[in-house]
Amino acid sequence: MRSAMLVLVAASLAGAATAQPMSKQADRRVTTEASIRQTFRCVIGKDAALAHALVADAAAWNRKNGKRFRAIMTDCIVDWTRMQGNAMRGELARAFLNHPDRIPAKAAPVGTVVLTDGVGACVARKDAATARAFIESTPGFPDQDAALATLEPAVKACLAPLGRTSITGDALRAGIAVQLYVDLLAGRAAEVSAAR
Repeated sequence: MRSAMLVLVAASLAGAATAQPMSKQADRRVTTEASIRQTFRCVIGKDAALAHALVADAAAWNRKNGKRFRAIMTDCIVDWTRMQGNAMRGELARAFLNHPDRIPAKAAPVGTVVLTDGVGACVARKDAATARAFIESTPGFPDQDAALATLEPAVKACLAPLGRTSITGDALRAGIAVQLYVDLLAGRAAEVSAAR
């Protein structure tokens, strides 16, 4: 399951990947990941302005927007796994990162968006390229393990001030995705400003 606890201990990150046929569980992970990506790509295609608002501001998850979002999700769902609020915000942000042409033209740069404890945002600011590789990886596969091993020092540094040693995979992915989206919008705004 995507929300499995990631315990950041060097020994648990080590482990060589061997080329073996995919297990049924691994095959389900790949299928679920593909379905999630397809679903959120559909959502931003149907109502990019609403999707942007939901990523940018937790207060946008009000009754009216929630009803509209649920209707869009019903139209877009390919094969669904239950997902909670911050994980949804992270998946919407990741969909925009992968399809920047669908970001609404009037999407204002987002201020500070902190999901839960801010660990994902902190990690994204420390190593954006590897953080991006992590959110694009498939949970439980070697590409995720490699990205997470590289991110380990950043994750530990971001967890330390909170007195914690672990974070869920969903929380880390969502926080990273939203921060990378915030950074993308800020970069676009700077380009427009410089062009004036």
